[in-house]
Amino acid sequence: MPKQRDRPIAPSVSMTIPSWMAGENPAGLGEMCSWEMTQIGESPTDYLVRTKEGVHGTKPKFLVSQKMSDAKSHGGPGAYISRTNRLRSMDKLVPPQTWELAKKFHDKVLENNPDEPSAFLAAVSMLIAAAPTSEILADVIQKVFSEVIIPTAPGASCHIIEVSTRLSYRFTANRALLDTRRPMLDLEDDQAGLIFQTASHLTSDTTLGLSSYLDCMGSSLSPYVWAFTVGRPGAVVLFVFGKALTGQYDLPRDVIQLLAPSMHLKQERGSDNRPQIESKVYEQAANWWVRQLDILFSVATEPANYVHEGAYDPMMAVQKLLTLEQTFRDCQSIATNTRDQHAKISLAFQALTRMEGLVSHWNLNKMLSLTEAQELLEAVKKEIPEQIHTVYLPRAEKALAALQFIQKGFFLADRHGEENVTLPRKNGDDESVPRAKASKEWLLLYRNSLHGFDQKSTARQAALLAAHNGQIPGEIADLAWLHLLAIMANPKLLIRFKISSSDT
Repeated sequence: MPKQRDRPIAPSVSMTIPSWMAGENPAGLGEMCSWEMTQIGESPTDYLVRTKEGVHGTKPKFLVSQKMSDAKSHGGPGAYISRTNRLRSMDKLVPPQTWELAKKFHDKVLENNPDEPSAFLAAVSMLIAAAPTSEILADVIQKVFSEVIIPTAPGASCHIIEVSTRLSYRFTANRALLDTRRPMLDLEDDQAGLIFQTASHLTSDTTLGLSSYLDCMGSSLSPYVWAFTVGRPGAVVLFVFGKALTGQYDLPRDVIQLLAPSMHLKQERGSDNRPQIESKVYEQAANWWVRQLDILFSVATEPANYVHEGAYDPMMAVQKLLTLEQTFRDCQSIATNTRDQHAKISLAFQALTRMEGLVSHWNLNKMLSLTEAQELLEAVKKEIPEQIHTVYLPRAEKALAALQFIQKGFFLADRHGEENVTLPRKNGDDESVPRAKASKEWLLLYRNSLHGFDQKSTARQAALLAAHNGQIPGEIADLAWLHLLAIMANPKLLIRFKISSSDT
């Protein structure tokens, strides 16, 4: 039996690369982005292009994670230095003046907030991000892990994820290629490098830190936190706590939060419902996420996904990659915005709409269906290793419970002792609609309020609003998490080119 590929093989596509790119060496862009490029005829700007990992379906190795230390080996500096020294070439990208500022910030924050875990992590983040050399970085990580994290979380581990420059080059190249339709640009006049700032802040997470992509992982058990990341040039430092830490206080600490909208959400203050999971399972969960993210980036940056009229379309690529990053940011916000349920639900509809554009066969009508969600959850369970289900699936399961809860809101049907909901058809006749279907229609109607009900209403919609009590559990927002998990578990969902039968 042939070995299963890490990702599908991709076809080459026609791409036009302006002569001014990569130091007036268009082929050099292929080395920067790890593309296989074949020149088309005598044209100096036209090539057939695909990713090198797309040739044989191999791992891209954008992200390489290595453990630096755990409870058994946190004493010696060797493991730290041997890992951080691999980043030495990136030291020059750290602004030298930030180190002294970071130390002052660290000392001031801890002085004013000595018992605040969030203050400690914020202060540590500054030191790790600003460490001017790989040697100082190793020293900072060792002290933080040995002196603070291990005494608090004995099952913790510390990792460094090396991030290849090829990843940021691929995102940058797509944005830069938007300029091919413009006249030749004079690079000598571009002292500030403005050409390559095109839309750069819209996908900044792939340039430095991978914040939204990795923080969705550490907040998978929201409101509990089991991992924390700090980005710096060329790498991300990952602390896996080995247990779920309390991510918020029972009551808001900021007065402004008391003015936030409230939803009908069951509160269990004073109780500790954190999941009881073995420390090694968290480490396994982190390793799985990084491996899947590596494949996802490879699939998402494959040029064959973005073809229009027979040629590579950089605008389509920029749009889809922007949508991908914004989707992770939406889910990051949903997980970390633990008190404002109204904001979470609004973000969830936004995220689901984005993912509707990422996965060709998804549509919002099905994404809000209990039956479809149940089937998707079962598919996700098969893709994700069983031993880490307890880390990633609880919020997805709560989202399904929320869909079931919404069915109970049809009080008129209950009052008449009816299992189904009576709604009018287009011709005016009544029909008996199963609650699952009525709930889906009701959620779609609620979602339409996000854009002001800009279409003419119908008698059926009026009947839906009249029949339901309007109660929405905050956990419904985690439908977005379920669908993001599906993409992480099966990155092939993002593929738009024809896949070989051997890769299906």
